[in-house]
Amino acid sequence: MCEEFKGTPGRWQVIESPLHGLIVIQEDSLDEGTGCISYTQISSEFQCEEDANLIAAAPDLLKALQLAMKVMEAMAPTESEARKIAIYAAGNAIADALGE
Repeated sequence: MCEEFKGTPGRWQVIESPLHGLIVIQEDSLDEGTGCISYTQISSEFQCEEDANLIAAAPDLLKALQLAMKVMEAMAPTESEARKIAIYAAGNAIADALGE
């Protein structure tokens, strides 16, 4: 399984754009010069602010899930059904996030 995210790097954040409403951008990419604004846009056109917040959290959620997966796999071997289900679910979610 590939463990490296190939999308837009860094943290993402939600901002209110005067022209486009809520948008998710690459954190620290916002540059407000004289008469112009530039940024690296990740996504726009959300149904609600909560959707935008979830998308902005995606890189951090992926990193946290990858870390949790490593911890679960490194735990003392156990054949508990709950552990198997958690590892399976985490593995599938990571693969989906990485486009695998």
